[in-house]
Amino acid sequence: MRAVCGRLKSDYSYSNTIVYNNFPWPVVTEKNREQIEKSAQEILKARTLYPNSNLAALYDPLTMPAELRRAHTANDKAVMALVQK
Repeated sequence: MRAVCGRLKSDYSYSNTIVYNNFPWPVVTEKNREQIEKSAQEILKARTLYPNSNLAALYDPLTMPAELRRAHTANDKAVMALVQK
């Protein structure tokens, strides 16, 4: 992030087209890609269970919904399995 994002004063300026799209993904197979996509969809699905909550409320470490936490944990494990290969 420090290498590719900009700054405004001393704060980092995040951009979805520069910072996050440069994540160094390993070579993935179609099966692995489908697994990551499925786990990402589960995160979005869990968020829809709470339509009146904003992201700050959903991602508060003390009150994060269990469904959302499980979906993120599954996604993290799927990504780490690819990185560790």
